[in-house]
Amino acid sequence: MSGVPCVHAIAVVKDRREGWMKWCSPYFTVNAYRLAYEGYITPIIDVDDWGQPDRLVLPPPKQKAPGRPKTQRIRGEDEPVKEKKKQMICSKCKATGHNKRTCDARNDPTTVYKRK
Repeated sequence: MSGVPCVHAIAVVKDRREGWMKWCSPYFTVNAYRLAYEGYITPIIDVDDWGQPDRLVLPPPKQKAPGRPKTQRIRGEDEPVKEKKKQMICSKCKATGHNKRTCDARNDPTTVYKRK
C-alpha cells in the first residue's frame, strides 16, 4: 500500500531473480527525488517576511504514561547536580574509599585483626 515492498516480498523477488524496481513505486527512485528538488527555492531573508500563521497549532493533550512513575525528576541543563554518594568504609581497617575485598591491609602479614 505504501509503494515499498515488505521484506518478505523482497525475499521472494530475490529468489526469482527479478528486478525489484518492477515491484517498487516509481516515486521512490533517485530520478523522482531529483525531479522533485530540481527547481530553485528562494530563501526568505527577513523574519518579518514570514507572515503570521492562520491558526495556532497546539501540542497533543498529555496522557499518563504506562508503567511506574520515575522517582527523581529530570533536572534542567542549567541546574546543579547534587551528588550524595555514600562513602564505602572498610570493615577491616575502617578507612573510607574501599571495602574489605579491596583492602591493601588484607595482604599485609603484619596486620592482625581481632574477631568479634
